[in-house]
Amino acid sequence: GDGVARGIRDRSRTPMQWDASPGAGFTPDGTRPWLPVADHLTRNVAAQREDPGSMLRLCRDLLALRRAAFGGEVVPYRQLPGPAGTWAFEAGELVVLANLTDGLVTVPGPAGQVLLAAGAAPGRDGPGWQLAPWQGVVIRPGR
Repeated sequence: GDGVARGIRDRSRTPMQWDASPGAGFTPDGTRPWLPVADHLTRNVAAQREDPGSMLRLCRDLLALRRAAFGGEVVPYRQLPGPAGTWAFEAGELVVLANLTDGLVTVPGPAGQVLLAAGAAPGRDGPGWQLAPWQGVVIRPGR
């Protein structure tokens, strides 16, 4: 019944981990949360906020870039060709390239200014960009 489904679902959920305190910033110290707290000593909002390589920082930087580039407007989207395991598209005047594989890949794309990259800035390789495994980049063409 519903209790079984809830029990299975609850094993994969944890409270939001805000900091490295005993209750992870989710509950006051000494209070036991209903769901178990995961690895809050190293994986929490406070630690990721200060880490330039964290997923939180990447998401915040992407949102800030979207606001700055598009001002809240919905822009045209156009898929671009790319090798298997990659995702390439234009969003307005920007080009987004992503390598979703475990290997180094060259993704065709225009020369331009790298506005944001996950990881180290990618290099140009002829008519494309050389992306490390699981790396993405946002480019303003022609600059």
